[in-house]
Amino acid sequence: MKKLMLLIVIMFLFGVQILPQDRLKVPPDWPIAPEVWSEPVLLDSVFIYPFSNIESSALTPNFDTIYFSAGPVYSSVKTNGKWEKPKKLNSNINVGAGVRDCSISKDGRRLYFSGYGGYGAWDIWYSDIDSNTNDWGPGYNMGPQINSASNDAYFYEVSKDTAYVLQCWTMINYYIYNNRINQWSKIDSFWYHPLGGVEMYGVSITKDKKKMYFGRFRYDNWIYDLGVCYWDSSSNQWGSMYNLNINTEAIKVGNVYRRGTEFYPWISGDGKKMVFSSNRDASLEPNSSSASSLYITYLLIDENGDTVTTVEDKASSQPKDFTLQQNYPNPFNPETKIKYCIAKPGFVTLKVYDILGKEVTTLVNGTQKEGEYEVSFNAANLTAGVYIYNLKSGVFSESKKMLLIK
Repeated sequence: MKKLMLLIVIMFLFGVQILPQDRLKVPPDWPIAPEVWSEPVLLDSVFIYPFSNIESSALTPNFDTIYFSAGPVYSSVKTNGKWEKPKKLNSNINVGAGVRDCSISKDGRRLYFSGYGGYGAWDIWYSDIDSNTNDWGPGYNMGPQINSASNDAYFYEVSKDTAYVLQCWTMINYYIYNNRINQWSKIDSFWYHPLGGVEMYGVSITKDKKKMYFGRFRYDNWIYDLGVCYWDSSSNQWGSMYNLNINTEAIKVGNVYRRGTEFYPWISGDGKKMVFSSNRDASLEPNSSSASSLYITYLLIDENGDTVTTVEDKASSQPKDFTLQQNYPNPFNPETKIKYCIAKPGFVTLKVYDILGKEVTTLVNGTQKEGEYEVSFNAANLTAGVYIYNLKSGVFSESKKMLLIK
């Protein structure tokens, strides 16, 4: 029995799964979301060492500062397009038996985190920026209106007076701040809603409050996946749950099947880019560390089937002379042409993805001068269906759909 429990713990920590020989994919207990995200890439190598495991992350609205928990809570500032080496926050945050699962307010001046001790095992605390020192001030317990006798794990501020709180990672509660009595009041618990009973790790909501992203633990596979649900205006509650297309699948390494974990997503207000924690690369390589780091992905197609144009940094404006034209002919079989314009010299990539966001081929991958270009794409070896092509150069990134018919 002890050996079995040890095996389960190892599988839980390292994302290792011993599966039947014919079972390569995780069974889709939820359908794949209609929206499509690009293949995730490492946010920056500075988040790999010396952090053994990164859990929650939260970014300021202008995407220039990130906070994350890795035992202690750290922060990193983006300067000249490069993330600086993370620094541990002061002892007002990192105090006592430890902290975890941090999030940031919408104005970037209040940090929420889960600290051990208070009304239960883990409680929600907060700290405000001290305007005199420009550093984080004392930590305050959010009190019995938010905290329970159980573990209170994660606080997500929707606005100054509305929030979601994860209790014991399996109960999500909705709160509003009552200015008349100056305290938080629980408005709803989602146990009997579609969200009920899902073991969630992190919550993030788009600015229009129509999409909620979260990490969740899957008992059928002992792994973490990213999920999304959409606001149902007819029932006035969150609707059905979906898996995102970027969750890793199991692959065989030696005689063992492995797959990565994805959890604690942060979504930009416009819903076009997502940062999340994962060990998706390390866990799929033999003899490698299973430590999780931070990854970024971009929305290619939204839930309505429309293509989405994204930029790498919200603070940067999209160059007006960068253009990506619709392929011609479209639909096509088996060859089509793609024209685009580069406004200034730089490194350019033009890639093709399938409808699930997996890269099919790279058409351009190198430095180009400003000017107009045309490339051919031959899909003779591909199956019929919708494909997405994405052009990226500097801060410019645009995607379009094309239809292959046979």
